[in-house]
Amino acid sequence: MIFLSIILLATLVTCIAFRDEFSDNIRDYFNVYTVTSHEDRYLHLPYLPKQSYSNYTRFVFFAGLGGVGHHAIEQVYHKCNMNCGETRNISGLLWNSDLSSLFVFQKERVLLDVSRDIIHKFKEYNNRSVSSIDQPTKYYFLNCYNGYSMLSYPRYFVSQNKYEPNVHILGTLAEYASIDYRVVVMTRDPLNSILSVLLRFTHGSTLNDIKRYIDQFSWTQKHLIRQIEKMDRNFLSCMKYEKMVSDSRNAHNRIFNLNNSFNFTDAINSVFRDTGKSSMAHQDDKIVTLKGAVNITYGDIKSYVNLKMRKDYDYLQQLCDELSK
Repeated sequence: MIFLSIILLATLVTCIAFRDEFSDNIRDYFNVYTVTSHEDRYLHLPYLPKQSYSNYTRFVFFAGLGGVGHHAIEQVYHKCNMNCGETRNISGLLWNSDLSSLFVFQKERVLLDVSRDIIHKFKEYNNRSVSSIDQPTKYYFLNCYNGYSMLSYPRYFVSQNKYEPNVHILGTLAEYASIDYRVVVMTRDPLNSILSVLLRFTHGSTLNDIKRYIDQFSWTQKHLIRQIEKMDRNFLSCMKYEKMVSDSRNAHNRIFNLNNSFNFTDAINSVFRDTGKSSMAHQDDKIVTLKGAVNITYGDIKSYVNLKMRKDYDYLQQLCDELSK
């Protein structure tokens, strides 16, 4: 009886030690993440090495700004059939309507509890595939599937249900869970992205309103760059909207290469067509037919996009080009 009590006590101490180590490490992360300003939130992220790999299961997150084609990934998901699975139980912990989730600005205690739940779910999904030798390799889509929010980019623009995806912290939790986590970074010329969104959704009626929206877009791009800058390159792959099909071959080779029953490039090819164009061709003095806005020209938008976003976009593409070498 005494021996059994000693074993139980030792087990308890080990569990507490892990929880304390986990709490301390993640708490340090969230201290920076939650108390710094919106613009500076990602300046001091630690470098995240990739140590977990699997031939059975991979968890994939599609990141990017609005207007980069992430909604079409839903169609790619449906072409994956038995080789792909969705992760509602995990995705609900990334963002949900009651705001107790990882991608919503929270108190530290909530973020720690949610982080533990995500690690538990990662392990649960991973064990399903590893223990089922007869089943095909599984690619779990963490977002961009039917019936769930895309979660690909921050939603600052509404008064409620705001969220800010963080592929870096998700990778940190994936490493704690010892699961193979990957990120597909989807990009597009920023002027095209902005126009794609503004032509479909209302973001104000004046040029100043549109400029504020572009500022938000710019922050989103900066935050994404700062996250992936501090991640091991083996987490990452990139696809540019203007050459989605050709770039998907690199994504296939880096991520979706575990078996021959799902060809990511073929699936992308059935949904996208490479345009080969870097930006929409419009006369700068032509009035834009924006939803809810009047008397704004293409030149007005282009000049402000170039001022706020072009340099960072070029750097993002440089990071992506390095992945294809």
